[in-house]
Amino acid sequence: MTSTPSLPVIIRNATRSDLDGLCALESGSFTSDAISRSGFSRFLRQASARLLVADAGESGKPDIVGYGLLLLRANTTTARIYSLAISDNWRGKGLGTQLLAGLENLAIDAGCVRIRLEVRIENSNARNLYDRHGYQQIADLPGYYEDGADGIRLQHDLYDIPTERSPAVATGAPLILVDRLKDLPFQVPGARIMRVREYLALDHGVRNRRVINLCQSYEYLSRGYYCSLLAAARSERVIPEADVLLDLNWKRLQKTARAEMSPQIVEALTKPGDHPTKIDVFFGRTVDKRFRDIAQRAFDQFRCPILRLHLNPSDKKILREIEAPALSQLGAEDLPAFESAIRAYLRGRVRKPAA
Repeated sequence: MTSTPSLPVIIRNATRSDLDGLCALESGSFTSDAISRSGFSRFLRQASARLLVADAGESGKPDIVGYGLLLLRANTTTARIYSLAISDNWRGKGLGTQLLAGLENLAIDAGCVRIRLEVRIENSNARNLYDRHGYQQIADLPGYYEDGADGIRLQHDLYDIPTERSPAVATGAPLILVDRLKDLPFQVPGARIMRVREYLALDHGVRNRRVINLCQSYEYLSRGYYCSLLAAARSERVIPEADVLLDLNWKRLQKTARAEMSPQIVEALTKPGDHPTKIDVFFGRTVDKRFRDIAQRAFDQFRCPILRLHLNPSDKKILREIEAPALSQLGAEDLPAFESAIRAYLRGRVRKPAA
């Protein structure tokens, strides 16, 4: 099976069922110094080895389009990337960064402070990848490879990141989580759309990666709630956070927020325009300019992708309820505004909450 780069890719721990895919990828990537089937089997059994695969297949049918192999040694805080390979038709899609980020996180979890690796001098693609993420040359390796090719040794200090380089653990493509892929009827440049069940099946996260949780339900102990909880445990930057979902259901906080925002809404309604029954807020933005400051204030307090402010027809306590509706509750006429807001959010054009 040959996947196309439009399908979602899962980074996970390798299993014995991946051996055929690993061997096929290896033979297509290296003409010498290739890892044999028995070699991969040994690494899978070895307690000091960490083997990640990039799986682009469907459920139960793995399609291995990349892998990364990390080796750990006792009594040392230096890990070694033994091998990293990407299928030809998946190169240039950010998959190398994803695998590298996963390996770096595994090294950090194992208590390592640096990573080393060897790479062929003529392998410009691999060298560019490592250079972008702060790996620096520490040694020349003449005639290092089986075919006599020269190599170099690179090193990356995991806790001493040069400012002009971007650590792979901080550059994972943002994830947008949905129950079904068709729930989001548009593409978001630079982001990956993933089904919730696939995210929950991942063995690890990518530190500092942004995760936008658009599950159908945020109810306590629902999959939506658990996704936010899990993302935080993986050191990912998730919206909404699990605590925010609890805050929305806390009557005292709701009452305080409604009391604070109601006067602003009353004032905004004195400006020309109709009297809506609700105000939809997308990442701190709203279509009606009269409510722009109110939308940002609501987002600062309850940081959810979608907020809906329900209004009473005519009452001093005009703000009746604040809820976080599902994407499916938006009408077709709302989707262009939501699409614009999510793109702006991922470009960093949404103001951060006040400290």
